[in-house]
Amino acid sequence: MFDSSQRLDPDTELPELAAAIAGLPAAQPGRTGLATGLRVRALLTLRRRLDAHLLAELDSFDTQGGATAYGFPTTQSWLRAYGNLDHGIAASMVASARLARRLPTLGDVLATGGIGVEHLAAITRSTRHIPEDVVAEHEATLGNLAPHARPSDLARAGQKITDVYQHDTLHSDPDYLGEARRLSLAQTIDGIWSLDGQLTPEDGAKLAAALEPLTRKRGPEDERTAPQRRADALGDLVDIALRCGQLPQAGGDRTRLTLLVHITEQALAARAAATAGSDPQDSGGQAALSDIAGAVTGTGPGELFAGSRLAAAFGDGGNARQLLGSHAAISPEALQRIGCDADVNIAHLDPTGEILHLGRSTRFASTGQVRALTVRDRGCVFPGCDKPPARCQAHHLRFWFPDGPTDLPNLALVCAFHHWLIHDRHWQLERIPAGPPAPTGGWQATSPTGLTLRRHRKPAA
Repeated sequence: MFDSSQRLDPDTELPELAAAIAGLPAAQPGRTGLATGLRVRALLTLRRRLDAHLLAELDSFDTQGGATAYGFPTTQSWLRAYGNLDHGIAASMVASARLARRLPTLGDVLATGGIGVEHLAAITRSTRHIPEDVVAEHEATLGNLAPHARPSDLARAGQKITDVYQHDTLHSDPDYLGEARRLSLAQTIDGIWSLDGQLTPEDGAKLAAALEPLTRKRGPEDERTAPQRRADALGDLVDIALRCGQLPQAGGDRTRLTLLVHITEQALAARAAATAGSDPQDSGGQAALSDIAGAVTGTGPGELFAGSRLAAAFGDGGNARQLLGSHAAISPEALQRIGCDADVNIAHLDPTGEILHLGRSTRFASTGQVRALTVRDRGCVFPGCDKPPARCQAHHLRFWFPDGPTDLPNLALVCAFHHWLIHDRHWQLERIPAGPPAPTGGWQATSPTGLTLRRHRKPAA
């Protein structure tokens, strides 16, 4: 949960608007359908006029670089945190605010209530891969079309502008194909990933050649569609790349799939009791953890799970399993498949998310420590930030110079921007201890001016 010491009172900031909204009569069930329809249309128009003011203020905030004062690298990230918005919606609002300023004709139509933010967003999405000045050349056309068009109509108009520009540029600039290459990979709801991009002829040909043998049907019983076979083939290519061992490091550790298992004290105690005879010196349940890992991957004995190994290991409701970087829970079937090819880290966490068992060392942040931080922090811990572990660095909460130890309790993952903010702009980052009102603890960042940001950690399971 993200929280800030900078409280907002809309009634104080915009008293006239707050009073006007409060004075609106409630919906009346007895009103005729025609009368209710007129009110809906009027409210829609007035909301769009209000959106024009919102975008103007947002653009002013963006132009002034106001996000940095709040501890955020971009206006989008600030808006996501303070507005509780998803990444796509926040980015669309900022892009629409910029478009309304660059193309005042469209901004004027928005101010009259003739179009909404969704119309501007349709234009920004369909023209995002071409220069802004090219879009500005078509301002009059878009301005004339906008009051009579749906967002989908404006999206088609923007795509037409994009297609014509790319066609003309391709014939006049031989380097354009290379400059226009792009690839976007974004996680959507329920852990699904959306892939979109444009490759050069050479790279596209290489990818097609690599996918072709993996896309073939596996036999007459293979009922997958062609798009499904291509998606599976791309996953196979990634598996091959991960197995080759030649990928560069990510976040201080080699590229890997990390399987995170939250296992309760009760479940581990039961496993430890069952394995107690194997090692009298093992009081922390390490043999049980090793046996869990062996059961998942099939590389260890896994005697505890004979017959129904996965159900025994992960069957109770207090345990959870997931891939770091994914919001989706992993099914037992997927777990077995992943366990064949991926590195599996079994992390035993307490209810607050603290790691009880995972390799750690001292001095400089080691591979084991970075791996432990990845499991514990799951990305930048700075309140409001959502950068993944691969884009983060190990930061000493009590600075290494003069006396901060490189121990796991004194380390935290932070992204490059927030690492700079802490050291160069003198923000302070500290842990919130577990206990009321934060039973699982969390993180607190304080600016030199006294602005405080907080984020409470989610329970481990």
